[in-house]
Amino acid sequence: PIYLPHQPIILNAVITNGKSYPNQNVDEQWSRTSLELGLDLTTNTGDLLVHANGDNLATPMEYILIGSEVVTTQIAIYRSEGSRLKFDPIVLFLRSSCLSGTDE
Repeated sequence: PIYLPHQPIILNAVITNGKSYPNQNVDEQWSRTSLELGLDLTTNTGDLLVHANGDNLATPMEYILIGSEVVTTQIAIYRSEGSRLKFDPIVLFLRSSCLSGTDE
């Protein structure tokens, strides 16, 4: 696709809880998982704005998934005015919420 300078780049991220067991009910709490989706700020050398569902990913977003729940998140990447159309790659991460604040 071609993106004009004033248009965001739109991505869809599908997040799935893989804790699926044959005898579980979909809403059983023991199959719950907490995940964080965020942006590795050290990779954002092009001063891009990266949002997930309208919120800035500079602060990670938490997702709590139960059973084999699936969530689709829309990620939008905005370039600042006057920035180049080409920019270095950025790194998004998906980690367990219990790793929040660590380098893992």
